This record gives sequence, structure tokens and C-alpha cells, in this order.
Amino acid sequence: MLCYLWENSGPHGAQGMADGNATHRYVILRSGEEDRLDFWYAERRDVAADFLQAFGRLPDKDAVLSITIDTNDTDSEAEAFYRDIRLYIPNSQLPPTGRYSTNR
Repeated sequence: MLCYLWENSGPHGAQGMADGNATHRYVILRSGEEDRLDFWYAERRDVAADFLQAFGRLPDKDAVLSITIDTNDTDSEAEAFYRDIRLYIPNSQLPPTGRYSTNR
């Protein structure tokens, strides 16, 4: 599992193993210490490249997207807003089975 975080502290781009679990890695995209809280941010990620960087290989199963907010480790409260989440697979990376739609 690859997790993108808005962390209370920690530098942009920092990566690591989540909860000491080798199957969970994270990338810090935003930091409460460095980024404004009252501002909409647009993120653009190459998820396959991020996965390869984190695990040293591409995923071998279908991907699952989970959008969550999690404060159990900090015993705090948080609120998040999400808008216009779009995922694209470049045509050159489509699997030969034709399972995926290229309609955009």
C-alpha cells in the first residue's frame, strides 16, 4: 500500500515505512509546518513511479484508491476536503487485455 500524507511535521517528499509494516510505504506531500491550511492545493503524481520508488517494483495487482483522514496516532482532530480526483493511465501503459477504458 502506498500512502500519500499531509503530515503534521516532516519535510516534503520524505518517504518511509508506515507503522513498521513492509507492505505499507508513505510519501509526505504536504506538511502542517510548511503549508497553509486555508488553501486548496492541486497534486499531480505519477503513482506507478512513486510505487516503483517505494517498493522497487511495479504493483502486481489491481490498484485500490482510498481517501482517508487519520488522527489515531496523534490523538487529535482533523478535517479534510477533497475535490475533483482524477486518475489517468497513459495509453502507452495500458495492459494488453483491454480491461481499462481510455475515455476521459
